[in-house]
Amino acid sequence: MPATPYVPIDCQYNDRLLDHATLRSRIKLAYQTANGSVEITTVIKDVYTQEGAEYLLTQAGEVIRLDQLLAVDEVTPPTDSHCAL
Repeated sequence: MPATPYVPIDCQYNDRLLDHATLRSRIKLAYQTANGSVEITTVIKDVYTQEGAEYLLTQAGEVIRLDQLLAVDEVTPPTDSHCAL
């Protein structure tokens, strides 16, 4: 995706990602790419902040910027609240 300003995601949604990472639970992720949307089933290996944006790292090595997430286990992120970095 082109370099666009990062928009922090909802704090509770972020907490849900951290829970999945801690428990190493297998989840379904849908996210936006430059070529369209992608759905994968994976385990979140890490959730981290780098250069003012938040990312997750999957077990297969994919890096996904959190504001590109469309759904986690078919739950879409709220659009009206955000977390400060």
